[in-house]
Formats: sequence, structure tokens, C-alpha cells
Amino acid sequence: IQKISFINYDFYQKVFNRGEVKNITIVDIDEKSIAKLGQFPWRRDTYSKILKNLNQHNPKAIAFDIVFSEEDKQNPKDLLLQLQKETNQLIDIEVADTNKIFVESIKNSNVILPILGESNDSFVKNDSKPKARILAKGENPKNFIYKFKNKIISLEEISGAATGIGSISLIPSIDGVIRNVPVLYNIDKRIWPSLALETVRVATGQKNLLVKSNKNGIELIKSRKNIIPSDQNALINVKFKKFSKDNYISAVDVINNDFDQKRIENSIILIGSSAQALFDIVKISNGKYVPGVEIHAHIIDNILN
Repeated sequence: IQKISFINYDFYQKVFNRGEVKNITIVDIDEKSIAKLGQFPWRRDTYSKILKNLNQHNPKAIAFDIVFSEEDKQNPKDLLLQLQKETNQLIDIEVADTNKIFVESIKNSNVILPILGESNDSFVKNDSKPKARILAKGENPKNFIYKFKNKIISLEEISGAATGIGSISLIPSIDGVIRNVPVLYNIDKRIWPSLALETVRVATGQKNLLVKSNKNGIELIKSRKNIIPSDQNALINVKFKKFSKDNYISAVDVINNDFDQKRIENSIILIGSSAQALFDIVKISNGKYVPGVEIHAHIIDNILN
């Protein structure tokens, strides 16, 4: 029965879904960018250049599909300290602190950072908290949404500078295809919105999310401007529309300030990767294989429309 249901659902997606995702642009860490800038992950001030050049053209919000859970291993300040320890010499030169530069650039931007649910024990203490204020009415929504014991999240200093934090945990169907995605998660005993829902909240200038539940599960999720059509477990069936390749901008072009500013103005920006070597390619219900960051773009479009 489930297999037949999947076939029917996928047929609907291929044949009947129409329209195009608009006003959402992906800054793509693609093969071209990695070839030009070198091994990934990049130094943190590289992302600061991306944010600086994007912010010149008034995006509504900028969401990262990248977790900054460790110190910048290429930070010149840390490398200098390590060199001083190894040589037992005081080297008196001024070098950049790329982590500090990155934190400052996030503070000056409308940035949403990701969190991942983790089922294993965590050996890293991180007290980062959700930015969205959840107003719960009725039953406790934590009893009905996907639950993870721990979290993988950006360093506290980086998370603290962000305007929003949302989950990028995708839940494929039993055959590995992405058909529906949670918009709320119970991670580390707290309620977190999905990256897409958090991006919509930030982009539309809202602070609160209302969640109404009854004994059967989630009844309603809404913000002041949007109603999110979820089921009793806060899952939404994603309608996959056409997503033009023109909605992708190579990250290296943003760094070099060589891109069409109209694709940034009043748009929601996602920063993620299509590079095959980074293993973030997933199959969706219309039969296509797409970068994981594109899933979040479709969910944002579904919520807004």
C-alpha cells in the first residue's frame, strides 16, 4: 500500500505540479568555486566577503546550509599562536582573527544558521538556544514532533550573533526519496523550527510562531502572516516546482562581486553546495536529484505561497 501511495504521489509531482520558485536565490559552493578557492571548508573571512557583497543589495534574509561547529582551522591568529608554542618564540606581528571577522559580519546581517538533530550522545557542551519564540496552545507539541536527543550546531559565539537558527535535518521516505519534511523539531528538549520556517520568520520580520495542538497532534502552525499546512506531526508535503538554474549564483562570483544584483534585491538567499564531492545531493519526488539546499528553497516557497 505504501509503495502504491509513493507511486501515485510521485506521479502527481511529475505531471500536475506547475509554477516556478521565484525570489529565492542560492549562492552555490559549486565545483567552480572550489576549483578557484581551494579545499573546502574555507577560511571564515571568505564567508564574510560573501555576506558583505550580498548585503550591498538588500536581501530579505540570508540562510546558511553550513554548520560552523568547530573553530576555524585556518584562522591566522590561531596558527600564529600554534607556531609560537612550537618554536617557543614570541613572533610580534598582527594577523587577522577570521572567527571574529565572521561573527561581526553575521551581527551586521539578517543571517539564519542551521542546527542538526543528533541521536547519539554529545561530547561538546553548547548552550545555543532557539531564536524563534514558540507560543504553544493546547497539548505539548514536543509530544508529536520528531525528536533528537542532542544537536550539532555552530559554536555558541557564532550562533549568538545570528538572527535565526533552524533545523536542516531531512527525513527521507523508506525508499530514500524526500517527499515531506518537518517544520518543527524537538531537539535537545527544545522546540526548533526548520531552516525554511525560520528563514520565512526572519525575512518577514516576525518574532513569534503559534503552535496549537490537541490530543491527536499538531493542529495549527502559524505566524502573523503565514499559515503552515502541516500534519499532526508537523510534517509538510513538499510541492516541488520548477527551480531554474538561473537561480543559482556561484559563490566565487559573489566573492569577486561579479553577479546580477537584481537576483539579490528583496530576495531570500540560501548559501549551500551543489558540489558532488560534498555529498549533499538528494532525490526528490519528481524523480530529480538536487542539492539539499534546494529542498529548503522549495519549502520556503511552499510556506510563502
